[in-house]
Amino acid sequence: MKRRNSYIGYVTGLIPVLLFFLGGCITTKDEFNLMQTRQREDLLTIKDDVRRAEGRFEGTDVELRTIRAELDSLRNALAGYKATNQELAAEVQSLKIKIDAVDAARQKDAQEMVSQVSSRLTEIVKQTAVQQPVSGVGYEHVVRPGETLSEIAAAYGVKASAIIEANKLQNPDRLSVNQKLFVPK
Repeated sequence: MKRRNSYIGYVTGLIPVLLFFLGGCITTKDEFNLMQTRQREDLLTIKDDVRRAEGRFEGTDVELRTIRAELDSLRNALAGYKATNQELAAEVQSLKIKIDAVDAARQKDAQEMVSQVSSRLTEIVKQTAVQQPVSGVGYEHVVRPGETLSEIAAAYGVKASAIIEANKLQNPDRLSVNQKLFVPK
């Protein structure tokens, strides 16, 4: 606003000086009228220039206020994002702690299961240990996947009951893969 007032004051002060120097010493009335008309036109042009400059200054002021408002809005949004980011970081940290706790519990459960399975396997191995056959004459057969006791007996030309008795099988329907059976002759 100060700029505009100083600009108007400058222009207003310049007009009489211009009139004085541009006037000349001896002029006719027509020349004088023509000069005054030109000076008025110049003055109007200058006033239009001043109004346009004022309009530009006002437009610039409006733009500046708009930019400042947008900047304030962005600063507020950034502060909100920082707060949200901190909240998310805290939540992630909390989840990491929970995951570590669940992982530790899972590992403990896995160790307990391995221990239980190992002890159970040891018991099963002790219970199913193949006893030495009574008769030393015969063949040793290793059970393959899908083989039945009847198939093994048929392959060696003996009865299934002879294999059951020689190996003291409690459940002949439950053969294990790689189980060694004595097949008597």
